[in-house]
Amino acid sequence: MSVFKDMVEDESVLDSVPNPQQQLNSPKPKTFQQWQNIRRSMASRYYTPRVQLQMQRDCTALGHAFFDDLNEE
Repeated sequence: MSVFKDMVEDESVLDSVPNPQQQLNSPKPKTFQQWQNIRRSMASRYYTPRVQLQMQRDCTALGHAFFDDLNEE
C-alpha cells in the first residue's frame, strides 16, 4: 500500500507523465517548462549542442506558446 495513494485520485495520471529521458527523445516540440525539467534532471545532456539546437527549434516552432506555461503558475 502506498503512503501517497490517498493523495492521488487517479494513478494513471502518474503513469502518463513522461520521464525526462522520454521527453528528450520525443519528436513533439517541448515548452520551456519541459526543457527546464530536462535540465534539472539531465544537465550533462541538456548542455550538448544537439539538445540546445533542438530547444531553439522548439522555440521557433511554438512561438509564444513556448513560454505560455510560465504564465499559468
